[in-house]
Amino acid sequence: MRDFNFPNGRLPLVAALDIEGTLTKIEGWDFLAEKRSKEIQEEIEKMREEGMHGGDFEGSLRGRFDLIKPTPEDIEMLQKAYCETIGEDVIKIINLLRKEFKRVICISGGLQDAILPFAKELGFDPRDVFSIPLTPQGRLPDNHTLYSRDGKKTILDEVIAEERKKHDPQNRKKFYNIMIGDGMTDAVCKGDDVIFIAVGNREKVLKVADFHVKSIGEIRTFFK
Repeated sequence: MRDFNFPNGRLPLVAALDIEGTLTKIEGWDFLAEKRSKEIQEEIEKMREEGMHGGDFEGSLRGRFDLIKPTPEDIEMLQKAYCETIGEDVIKIINLLRKEFKRVICISGGLQDAILPFAKELGFDPRDVFSIPLTPQGRLPDNHTLYSRDGKKTILDEVIAEERKKHDPQNRKKFYNIMIGDGMTDAVCKGDDVIFIAVGNREKVLKVADFHVKSIGEIRTFFK
């Protein structure tokens, strides 16, 4: 591995983090499926892999939601599980990124009611946490940016544009950004000014990653 030392003078701007499987050691739907039948567990795992590897993410998400039918008690239990399975050195890594980058955000295809309380525990402002809210009736919304395979990229691009305008209104500087995650919906964020760091061991994801770490704690080796 090497540190992010760009010879062309690019400056760090935005760091984006996935949550499930990246900051935590669990996948939310898998965790909830364990409380159901073995058949549901197997179906949930199949749907998750299809969604994570670039398939019909919205269909996969709705399918998992309909199978699990999460209750408010499930959501609360999941939020607690996130906190109990936090990855090694996550707080240190987030603090490190905050020192390096102008803005650090979380983008997750998970449910906001569980994701947001967890992110707040990590010190994130709600404005820097992007996830999928439920309707007042406890259902998935009809439409949401994160339903798209490119949803995370859309959100990250918008945040980058905001920060560019704030920190370089004359558009004279060159910046770089990073996306850290474990799925193909994270990998699609990769671009000319976005470095993708893959976490974990999903082969398809590793093939397109700029860098690879086994766990989030290894990110600290990128910075000196």
